[in-house]
Parts: sequence; structure tokens; C-alpha cells
Amino acid sequence: MRRALWVAIVATLSVVVVVGVIYPTSPFGQLVTTSSPPAATDSPVMPATATAAVTINGREFRIAAATTRVWRSFMPGSPPTGAIASVRVVAADGGPFPQDITVDRLRVDGPTVWDVAPSEVRRAPEAGTLPSQIEVVARAGPNWDPGAQVGLMIRLRYGGAAYYLHVTGLTVGSPS
Repeated sequence: MRRALWVAIVATLSVVVVVGVIYPTSPFGQLVTTSSPPAATDSPVMPATATAAVTINGREFRIAAATTRVWRSFMPGSPPTGAIASVRVVAADGGPFPQDITVDRLRVDGPTVWDVAPSEVRRAPEAGTLPSQIEVVARAGPNWDPGAQVGLMIRLRYGGAAYYLHVTGLTVGSPS
């Protein structure tokens, strides 16, 4: 359960509210303020162990940056949705993605911090992904404007160990 700390700073004729959220399931264990967007390359919420590729059981895995997207839908006739993130994790050697490796956490650093368990983890062949990859999807995120800059981190789990992958420089899009 998320605990929120609300701090109101009263200034002459205005009130500024800064919201800090502690994510108890987060590996970072620190207060995250959402008053301004963190820089993607030096965000205080990205762990030092997050890398572009990890080696698990002698095999390399990475985020497929070219197919990783964060977007909001503004389809005519339906209300705008919160952010949606789709991340593909690939086995660099092209071999089948192991069934015992999964993604249990996704974190997007943007105008606010979105730390969430994936709503879907899709695997081949039913998901339409290649056998060498999995697709992780999170829905109902913040209402970021298209064009916002974000960084993304995922937590892979294998045999009780955690591995962190990240990609930076993503732009929130709008497919419609």
C-alpha cells in the first residue's frame, strides 16, 4: 500500500503543494518528490545497479529500446487514458527467453514517478512476440502530456535475485 506524505507550503496569496510518495515495495527505499521532473540520466530513483544489459545464467538480456514505448491514447469518442508503457526484453543471443525469468516491477521517471507492477507479461507464442523476448505492459499511469521526456527501469527476477535494466531518453507519445 502506498503511503503519501502531503506537505503544504503557504506563500503569500498562494499555496504550493509538494507530494512525496514512498513505495514500500520499491528497492529504492527513499522519498520521491514529484514537484519537478527528474533528469533522465541522473534521476535519484534509478538504482546504481541499473544497466543497459544484464547477464543471467551466462546469457545477456536487454531492453529493446526501438520497440519500447510510453504513450497516452486520445482516441475520438473515448476519454483520454493515463500513460501506457510497453517494454520488450530480449535475449541477446536470440535463443528462447527463459520461462523462469520474469519482470515484476516497472518504474518510469517523468514529470512524476510511476512505480507499478506490470499489468501483463506476454510471452511467445501466444503473445505474438518472438521466442527470444517478452513484452511487459503497464496501464493506467499518470496523465503526462505527449512530448514529456521519461526514463524507464524494469526489475527482472530470476531464482530470488533481482536484476535492473534501464533505458533513457524516451518521449511520451500519442498514437492517435
